[in-house]
Amino acid sequence: MDDALRKQLLERKFQSHEYMEEMRNSLQEAIDSLVVALQQFHANPPKDEECQQWQKADWPETWEERVLKNLRGMHKSISEGIEQHKKGDTSYIRSATGSLHGVFGNLDNLGWKWWGHLSSDFENDFRQRLARARDMATNIWWTTGGYWAPDEILDEQITGLISEADLKRYLKPGEAP
Repeated sequence: MDDALRKQLLERKFQSHEYMEEMRNSLQEAIDSLVVALQQFHANPPKDEECQQWQKADWPETWEERVLKNLRGMHKSISEGIEQHKKGDTSYIRSATGSLHGVFGNLDNLGWKWWGHLSSDFENDFRQRLARARDMATNIWWTTGGYWAPDEILDEQITGLISEADLKRYLKPGEAP
C-alpha cells in the first residue's frame, strides 16, 4: 500500500465512529481499573501508617473526587461527541478527545503514594488502559482538528501500529490497495 492511500485510510479510521467507540471503551476500561484499585486499597488499607497524614494529593479519596470524577466526565463528553459526530459536527469529539489527550499532564499534579500499597499490577493495568485510550484520543483529536504535520500520520511511533489488513476495511467501493 502506498503512503498516499495509507494516509487517506488512516484519516478515515481515526474519524470513524467505530474507532471513536473503541477509544471510549478503552477509557471505560481504565475507569473500571481505577475503581477496582480504589476498592482494593479501601478493603486493605496500610496498617503501618496513617494515610490521613499524607499530603492530600496522595490520598485515594482525592483520586476518587478528582480523577475518577474527571474521567467519568470525559467519558460522558466523548459519548456526546460521538453522537454529535454522527450528525456531522466534529467540534464536540475534538474537544473531548483534546481533554483526554492531556490526561497524564493533569495526573502529574496528583500523588501516587496510595498506589504503592497495592500490587504494581493495579497501577500498571490502569496506566496501560488509560494510555491506550489517550493514544487513540490523540489520533482522533489530531485528525478531526487537522493538526497532523505533512505525513506525520504515517509515523507508527505516534499513531501506534495499525495493520494494512485493518486499514483495508476503510477502502471505499472501487478503491484498490
